[in-house]
Formats: sequence, C-alpha cells, structure tokens
Amino acid sequence: MMKKTALILTILLFIFTFALTACDGGGGNGSSQEPGTVIGETDGSVTFVDQAGREVTVPKDIDSIALSYRVAIRPIISLGEGDKIKGCGKTEDFLFVLQPSLKKAVDVGKGVADLEALAKLEPDIYFHKANDPDTLDSVQELGIPSVGISFENTEEMISALNVIGTALG
Repeated sequence: MMKKTALILTILLFIFTFALTACDGGGGNGSSQEPGTVIGETDGSVTFVDQAGREVTVPKDIDSIALSYRVAIRPIISLGEGDKIKGCGKTEDFLFVLQPSLKKAVDVGKGVADLEALAKLEPDIYFHKANDPDTLDSVQELGIPSVGISFENTEEMISALNVIGTALG
C-alpha cells in the first residue's frame, strides 16, 4: 500500500510540475529567450529581451537615460554611464557625491512614471520595473524604448545587470 501511495504521489508531482512549466508564458510578448539575449542587431540599434520578457530595440549610441526605478541608478553609475542619466525620480543624497550630474536630472516620477515629463525629455532609453508592463508599454508608445528590469533577488540582480549592460552597449 505504501509503495502504491508513493507511486501515485510521484505521478501527481510530475503532472503538477509539467503543468506549471507548460503554463509559463515567458512574460511580456511571449519571448522564451533569457533576459539580455540579443535577438537582432543593425548598425544603429540592438534588439534584446528585457526581464519582462519583452523584445526591446534601443539605439546603440545612448546619450540620455531616464528611470523611475531608482535601484537602477547604482549599476548605471558603476558602468560609467551615470553622466547620461538625464531623468530620474527619488535618489539618495550620497549619489550626488558619486555622480554630481544627478543634481541636474529632471524628475520623471518617483516609482511611477511621469509620462508628460518623459515625453518632454525624450530620453534614448527608459528603465523601469519589469512587473509594471502597463507603464513600460505606455512609455514605449511615446517612442521611448522602455526596458523592464527587476532586482528582487540575487538571480534577478544578476539578470538585471546583464540586461542593463546589453541595453547600454
């Protein structure tokens, strides 16, 4: 009887695991590629998968960056691209010491995108939370490439760094 119960539980566990895997749509537009994977490239642009599972095309030469997801500021500064941040929301005072140009950045929303400010600023790229596809899509509709990233755990942090690095070349 015990072996029969164990066999049934094993089969149920297998079916449950298979069902969960089969139901995973890969996010956003259904891309099954890993975040940061380059899926297309031209002389002037690169297309890759962001952490929301969306295919995003950005210019190869990024001159201006905007973000409402302040966690992205540190890796952008670490990559030596902090001077390109022209729009951001809330930030910590010590970051002004690391990146004085942040003092001149336009407020484009603190956690929530200010679409009007973004439209006026017209940045080359916008970083935001991957779990907010409505905002990502709204910014994209403005003609601003919007990249979804997430820093919720160690695996996502590593993935986000890869996505940011890909996006910024």
